[in-house]
Amino acid sequence: MGWTMTPVAAPASSVRYKLNEIPPEVRDSVDEAYDFCVANPGSRLVVLFDDQATADLNKTYIRSYCEVRPVRLKASIWAGFASEGEDGNVTFSQADAEGRAPALSLLFVKYVKRSQANASAGNGQAESEAATALA
Repeated sequence: MGWTMTPVAAPASSVRYKLNEIPPEVRDSVDEAYDFCVANPGSRLVVLFDDQATADLNKTYIRSYCEVRPVRLKASIWAGFASEGEDGNVTFSQADAEGRAPALSLLFVKYVKRSQANASAGNGQAESEAATALA
């Protein structure tokens, strides 16, 4: 038996920032994070913030920058909470717990338009890459 699915309205976010409105440290961090994701496939980055409002604002900055940068990116952003252990390892969860800071778990891939991906899908690898980019 298949899933029971219910459609809901999910319009694109109307909150967008222009390139000059996005802080340089956000732009630089996204570019650095993208380079990390390219070099380490399957890895995500976790960024801790002082408070939820700052995490929410940066989430919007990140999405906006991914859309307006010269080479567009697709961002997978999970909002949650994280803490750093004594061993230096960071643990991330979408459930709040005492001692955890607001955090974003990030993954960046190059944006590929579906029509471009289909046109270049002469082999299975191109289709796989397009699916990964659109995920």
